[in-house]
Order: sequence, then structure tokens, then C-alpha cells
Amino acid sequence: MSKWNSESQMNPKLKAKWIEALRSGKYKQTQEYLERLDDDGKVVGNCCLGVLCRIAKLEVHEDSRNTEFFDSEGYGSETELTENMRYKFGISEEDQQELIRRNDGTRNGQPSAKPHSFTRIADFIEKNIGVKTTKKKAA
Repeated sequence: MSKWNSESQMNPKLKAKWIEALRSGKYKQTQEYLERLDDDGKVVGNCCLGVLCRIAKLEVHEDSRNTEFFDSEGYGSETELTENMRYKFGISEEDQQELIRRNDGTRNGQPSAKPHSFTRIADFIEKNIGVKTTKKKAA
């Protein structure tokens, strides 16, 4: 497998919380949607990006089947991060598509492999998704 070249710059605290949440066992994994609901409106699963939306406490609207997460500009999505969400989180479009492929086991909407577990996705994020560094102010 080739090394993933990420251009993302993610806040290290958010990245650590995301990785911890993926490894925690608290979230059940689902595919195709950020968060899937049952007929009673209860959460039955999240994709890896949906877990990120939950820990970032984005505004949500729950319809009969899926949760729609909203960014600070009022744009919502059920299936992937909006451009504003990606900017806020420090995740490139390429990173998002790679994470969707790993979570769903698809490439360009076509099945390509078995979905990766949250633990395996967390390992990928830890090793491959960039971390934003903050410069210390001169004294």
C-alpha cells in the first residue's frame, strides 16, 4: 500500500478526540451516511466522518432516516462534509474521499473492498492526516 499524502492541517486536539472516539467502541459503524437513524429516530450508526461531526457538536436536523449536520454557514449534508466543515476541521476533499472509501469500501461509488473498521480508520488518521501546528509567540 502506498503512503497517503495528505495536505490537510487538522487541529491536534480535535484529531486526538476523533481518534479516541473511533477507538472507543461507543459508535457503531454504518456506510453511505454520516449518521443513520432507525424508524424511531434513534441513532443506529455513524460513518467515520459522522463521528467527527458528533464530537465537534455540529448543529443537527434529524429526519426520518438520517441526520443532517450543518456548518456555521447553514449548509447541511447527510452524506459527506460540506466545504465549510472540511475547512473548519482541516480536512481536504482528497482526505474526505479516502476516508469515505475506507469506511464504505467503495471507490467512485462502486464497491472496491471490504469496509475498514473504525480502529483501522483511526490508525490511518493517526498516521496520515496532517496536524496543524501553532507557532509560539515570541516573548
